[in-house]
Amino acid sequence: MKLTKIFALVLCLCLLVTAFSGCSKEDKLSAKKEQEIKEAYVVFHNEQYPDYIIDVDTVFIQHYFGTYNGAAVMLIEPNRSVGLLVGSVEVAGYIIETNSSDAPVFVYKDGKFTEIEEAYESGMLTEEDICDIANGKK
Repeated sequence: MKLTKIFALVLCLCLLVTAFSGCSKEDKLSAKKEQEIKEAYVVFHNEQYPDYIIDVDTVFIQHYFGTYNGAAVMLIEPNRSVGLLVGSVEVAGYIIETNSSDAPVFVYKDGKFTEIEEAYESGMLTEEDICDIANGKK
């Protein structure tokens, strides 16, 4: 029982660190850019999942990792209750921790979404960018 409480506390602390690492005014998306991304995500999502149609009011950017080379990196998905699940993705040997076990880390650039692994492999993001993302630098 005591071990379960300690695990839950550590998990909550990890989520808080992940959610708020590096947050400051200049590290946030502008309202205009956030709206653009949400609108583009609705189109992207509804094409991918025609049986689960969403609208812009149901889209939530769970975590914004920053913008690198003009590409915004984020966890974005339909607004739904997120439990205390922790996930991660490995890119270029770096572990990027997320506060969702199933949502991919997306990169948004020029009106299109790409998963972070593909963005790195295509050269959209550099190894230095991936390192900064994994270490919470914006």
